[in-house]
Amino acid sequence: MTMANKYSTQIFWDAEDQGYVARSTEFPGLSAAGESKAEAVEHLEDAIEMALNMAVESGLPVPEPILFAECDGDAEEELASPSSGSDSSNPADAGKEKEGEG
Repeated sequence: MTMANKYSTQIFWDAEDQGYVARSTEFPGLSAAGESKAEAVEHLEDAIEMALNMAVESGLPVPEPILFAECDGDAEEELASPSSGSDSSNPADAGKEKEGEG
């Protein structure tokens, strides 16, 4: 396993180019294309390996892979029952407290 496949990967269909595009959050501006999802990911991993090698050779910092929290398998329940009442940071919840007042 290479270091390149430890980084996040997003894959999407590009209608204009009629192919798949893969990119990684840790490497802004870096993307790769392919006729299949697998090919796009393979090309992205090659590009990440080159970027990592260039960073090391140039003495530049190497991005750390984004780590995602482990899920206990019951994500649906966790999403359905927030641990702390109303989330004031959610715009959809704005004003709900005021509706009950007055």
